Amino acid sequence: MKFVLIILLLCIAILLFYLLKSKQVNILITIVLTSFIIYFILNPTLCIESSIKGAKLFFNSLFPSLFPFLVMTNILVAYDGVSIYAKLLGPIICKPLGLPKESSFALIVSLLCGYPLGAKYSCELYDSGSITPSQFSKLVNVASNSSPLFLVGAVGTSMLGSTKSGYLLLFSNYLSCIIIALILSSSNNNIMTNLKITKETRIYNFGTVLKESIENALKTTLSIGSYVVLFSVILSIIKNNAIYNIVLDKLYIISFLPKETLNGIFLGFIEVTNGCYILSQSSINYALKLSFISFLCAFSGLAIMAQVHSFTYKYEEISIIRYFLRKVLQGLISFCITFTTTLFIGEKILCTSSQIMPRVINYKNYIPVLLLVFISLISYISKKLFNVS
Repeated sequence: MKFVLIILLLCIAILLFYLLKSKQVNILITIVLTSFIIYFILNPTLCIESSIKGAKLFFNSLFPSLFPFLVMTNILVAYDGVSIYAKLLGPIICKPLGLPKESSFALIVSLLCGYPLGAKYSCELYDSGSITPSQFSKLVNVASNSSPLFLVGAVGTSMLGSTKSGYLLLFSNYLSCIIIALILSSSNNNIMTNLKITKETRIYNFGTVLKESIENALKTTLSIGSYVVLFSVILSIIKNNAIYNIVLDKLYIISFLPKETLNGIFLGFIEVTNGCYILSQSSINYALKLSFISFLCAFSGLAIMAQVHSFTYKYEEISIIRYFLRKVLQGLISFCITFTTTLFIGEKILCTSSQIMPRVINYKNYIPVLLLVFISLISYISKKLFNVS
């Protein structure tokens, strides 16, 4: 039976390679979606249960933390608060990162609201002529972060049951983003401003601002919830696939990590919220659990990358493959920062008293390997991949 599955897997891989090589993406998408539809029809109970699980994850973890924050952020933007922050903090934030002060708007929005708004405003800055192509390529990667409320509220407090862990994730993700900004080189640091960003100044009464902010926040959170529910179903299909489980078994033998941890890592590559939730429920050592979650949050997942690509696809300066590789590197840096910090401050400080400490693993043995991977990736990728022209 396993031999038949391996043969089937090879045939599928050859078919996918042929379709991608011949650029027949429409046929590939049709085949994949048809397979999903057939699976829905044959397994309606599983699909409904996974949809309900995704909806519960959204309403219990994401919606309570994101919705109020987005409302307040929208009010802040409506009253031009972000521009005020940009004028005050722009030189302080942008100069150390090697970016023009005009990019402070996109950076601050990214810090406040998270994916994918940083990419959206980066595109608007480039369209206005306020930043050069090399600066645009750099800014899209730097202005890509998880929001504070997702890291501290949804992941730290709701999933892990530890607000302190959420703050550590916030620290690791933002520090890794700063390191990426320092690694990336810009071929021209002079600002080539063709046009000035002009914003229409409109005076709102607070009632109008509040109404529009709530509507916008509700639209945004429901959009995020739709992604979570949809990918919950897709991930459920993947988890119950025989080929996927065979591959997972082989990797379990090689890596010595629990299957549920491997499951959370691989599924988190596709959709970060579900991946973080699976990892938060795993029985792995807390330091490794937190570090893997930190990697996923910094990496962001393919679902969020698709949202970013929806803004950047029309620009030749932005390569989604290069963006993907840079996010992988940022995830690895965030993993190392979280792991090292957890070793330094101790796990008991991060865990609440009500949490049961997982089984102990001698994870100090991982330090030489982590350092080797970290140094190798930094030296190689900075030379080969980050030459922006």
